[in-house]
Amino acid sequence: VSVFPNPNAGEFTITVENNAELTLVNGFGQEVATETLTKGANTISLDVPAGLYFANVKAGNQVTIQKVVVK
Repeated sequence: VSVFPNPNAGEFTITVENNAELTLVNGFGQEVATETLTKGANTISLDVPAGLYFANVKAGNQVTIQKVVVK
């Protein structure tokens, strides 16, 4: 799983090796967005305040967490 650009202005690309589910969580543990990801590159556009977020990507039994910084 890769996220770029990071930091970003609310729009970023997340690349996954298999179909997956994305849950974006803020620093308080609140879910702010969910997306279904397909294998390859996926563009995500969010209207969220600047801050640190965590992208939880679940593919099958595997969960990967990436930090996402929105400026």
